[in-house]
Amino acid sequence: MDTVKNYQPEPIPARKTIDSTCTQITKPAEKAKNQSHCEVQFAEITMEVCNAGDGTAITPPQKIRPAFDEKRSLFYEMRKIAHRDMSYIGNPSKVFYCQARMMEDFADDFESQIPFSCYYPYYQLMGYGQLRTYFTWRTRVREGDIQATSLSYVFVYIYELLACIGECDVQSSLQRLGNFWKTYRQFDKTIDKYLIQWIRDFHIYYPVNQSFSEFAEEQDLKKFYPRVFIYSSNRGDSFDLYADLSKYDIRKSIFFTEETKTLMSDCFYFLLCRMRKLCREREKSFEDFIFYPVHKETEWKPFAGALFYPYLNQGDRTVTLSEREVYTCSGNKWTYHAGILTDAGRELIGYIMKEMESVLRKKLHFRYKIHASTDRCDPVVLQEMESLGIVFPQIISQSVEEFFTLRNRKPVHVDREVINRIRTEASEIQEKLIIPEDEVILDHPAEMVEAEPPATAHQDVWSAFAYILTDTERAALRVILLEEDVKKFADAHGIMLEVLLDGINEKAMDTVGDTLIEIDEAVTLYEEYKEKLMDLTV
Repeated sequence: MDTVKNYQPEPIPARKTIDSTCTQITKPAEKAKNQSHCEVQFAEITMEVCNAGDGTAITPPQKIRPAFDEKRSLFYEMRKIAHRDMSYIGNPSKVFYCQARMMEDFADDFESQIPFSCYYPYYQLMGYGQLRTYFTWRTRVREGDIQATSLSYVFVYIYELLACIGECDVQSSLQRLGNFWKTYRQFDKTIDKYLIQWIRDFHIYYPVNQSFSEFAEEQDLKKFYPRVFIYSSNRGDSFDLYADLSKYDIRKSIFFTEETKTLMSDCFYFLLCRMRKLCREREKSFEDFIFYPVHKETEWKPFAGALFYPYLNQGDRTVTLSEREVYTCSGNKWTYHAGILTDAGRELIGYIMKEMESVLRKKLHFRYKIHASTDRCDPVVLQEMESLGIVFPQIISQSVEEFFTLRNRKPVHVDREVINRIRTEASEIQEKLIIPEDEVILDHPAEMVEAEPPATAHQDVWSAFAYILTDTERAALRVILLEEDVKKFADAHGIMLEVLLDGINEKAMDTVGDTLIEIDEAVTLYEEYKEKLMDLTV
């Protein structure tokens, strides 16, 4: 049987306006004065049901309580950090750092993948599913399984490493950061733009045991820091470091190939050493013509563009990355002075590299020629360099000629073990040839036999060249000497003319040390070699 209980309605107290900015709840005694206000009346009806009418008992309704979620509760506690005190308001870097310390050892195994995208990402901006997605991805990354994900998650992880979150010390965090960069840039090179700067900043801000130069060498990162390493560049990296700064991209030239790149790199380093030497003799630095040195100190903040909280109290110290890039910390404040790369510096490098390539093309008889001009270079810089003895283009052509002279020298290698063995054998033979005074001399001395002259240690270079020529190549040289149609000859033998002539020149370069055939509008032999070739091809 249904029972209905009726209750008297109780009106909601009306709101009384105090002024234009605040309101006040009316007191019960003032109800009568406010009866003209529109009031909403409510009635509560309770229905007691004993059965469903057919005698079946009905289970009373139960309040449903959600199951306890430990991770959700942890995320809630983490979010509360943002409201800990006034110092956290408007300071997301501090909020992130404190939250990251709290979540430092947290691991997850979320199965879903919820994307995430925003500027300056951190935990406070993530929803429940995004937090679980990130921490699951981070767990796998720490185990060595680096997979592509939303770029905002990637930057959150990088921010953690910049603050040494999750690592036992500074060195471990740096190694993890470098390894992560090399791996993840295969998915997205966007991070290059930021990590190039932040890894350098890491070596400045933290007292790392390993120098920046050693780290960059170990991780093969020197090519990303031409401004730092150009002052101390060596044979192995000078060409690439300068090419990265040059207005003329020599590595895109048709002359720059797998066959010529080592030659061009070595020649450039030879030229660079010559110019550096001339500058040092006048107590100058050649690189100062590329970078404008700034001696005025400027304020420096670590990890610009990152969500980084400077939590360390820095001691006074100086960090020197190069001759012209020095950072100083005093009273927990950083300043720096460094060289500034100018357009004039880039134009100068471009001219030097292009003029060097022009000389090399002529030297190797490359079919296409190029021309470099100093018109785009700063005349003030050129004049100052001339005062140091660096005169263009003469110094480039002279250096290239000297480089080839040294390159084509045939070094003689002496095996000391062989020399010692020969000496020992010679001593033994000498002892056997000595006749004791008391030994009887034969009446008839042995017939003297004239010894054959010893074989020469090295064959004549022209003989070596003739020896490695094929019959077709030797015949082609005869055709050229007789000024006949060598193109017709090549076609008759089923070989491309360029391949035939390049093969002869390469063999001449390996043995004689120079090319023999000039390939231009016509195919001709150099005059100084015609007599030698006439003897070889008879």
